[in-house]
Parts: sequence; structure tokens; C-alpha cells
Amino acid sequence: MKKTQVTTVTLMCLILLLSTNCRAKTHVIIVNDLGEGIELTVHCKSKDDDLGLHKLPFKELYEFSFKPNILWPATLFYCSFEWGNELRSFNIYDEKRDYQVCHDKCYWNVYKAGPCLIINDPDVTRCQDWKGNDKES
Repeated sequence: MKKTQVTTVTLMCLILLLSTNCRAKTHVIIVNDLGEGIELTVHCKSKDDDLGLHKLPFKELYEFSFKPNILWPATLFYCSFEWGNELRSFNIYDEKRDYQVCHDKCYWNVYKAGPCLIINDPDVTRCQDWKGNDKES
């Protein structure tokens, strides 16, 4: 390989390494808004990580953080939500859907009808049903 090709490849690898380490963590915050006295059990996973079970009393929150994939917008976290006799699931963080909307903090309130993303302002929400379809908030 020519010296210029080696230099170019080395430089590209260095840029990639630096940009991967410089990207801020994304925080996902999940709040139980099911109603007074209803405990929510949350279990979140990605293809690489299982974050375990977390029990949330009404109005309590669970938070986790990670570094999104810098090269391919493919970071995905899936959560199951259980309360009473109900079991639901939802892609709580999909980088293609969420990165431009919530950047480094994604606040989700979980309701019986589905989760709602709070967008940088408590008065702006994007609610979805449990199948991931947008609905009016």
C-alpha cells in the first residue's frame, strides 16, 4: 500500500475513534403514569444489553443511559411493561425515530393507552399506542 493510502486510512480511523468517544450519552427516563396505586414493572433490553426488571410505583421513574451508534443509526431499546394482568411492549428508544427529537434526553410517560414522549417542553408530547402508531395527545 502506498504511503498516502496508509496515511489516509490511519487518519480516517483516528477520526472515527475520536467521534465515537466524543458523542454524548443518551438518557432514557420512563415515568409510571398508570394511576394511583398501580405498580409498573419495566424490563428493557437492546441486542447487547439486558437492563433487568425495575418496579415503579405511581409517578416514580426509571432511567438508563447509553452511547448511540455513531456510524449507523441503529441503536434500539425494547421494553416490556407489566401491571395488573396487562403486558405490553414498546421500542422505547429507536435512534432513527428519536435521535433528532430528544437528542440526549428522552422522557417517556407510560399510560394505560400507551407511552408519550415529552419533547423538550412539558406541554409538547408525542403519544403512541402500544403498536407504535402515533396518536393525538
